[in-house]
Amino acid sequence: HQIVQISQRGLNVIAMVKKSSKITYEFEGKRMTVKQILNACKKRRGRSRYLLSVPVKVGDPAKDGAQIDARIVCVRNRSNRKDWIALICTDMTIDENEIIRIYGKRWDIEVFFKTCKSFLKLGTEYHGL
Repeated sequence: HQIVQISQRGLNVIAMVKKSSKITYEFEGKRMTVKQILNACKKRRGRSRYLLSVPVKVGDPAKDGAQIDARIVCVRNRSNRKDWIALICTDMTIDENEIIRIYGKRWDIEVFFKTCKSFLKLGTEYHGL
């Protein structure tokens, strides 16, 4: 729902997708979860940077009032080869490697903030500028 609202404002989204059974996307005319999409498609073999890249439709016209195009990119976890994460991007012109690179930068910033917070012993009750 949030991705559709952000896209309607003219902005693009790159985000991590939860592997939830409640969140579905339209893939090849059917509503499917991320796990079902990954299982239904042929994965890239070898040392590829990503397992799978598929176009999907996000949103339900009945609930959200619109349906937008997006790309789901599944990436293997480097530390655990059996695990994977799914990224979603609403800009269909960006290739898979660029999506992974942009999300990686965002994740580095999150890790930096968490490290600073623990190093400075800042709890959730303190907010500073």
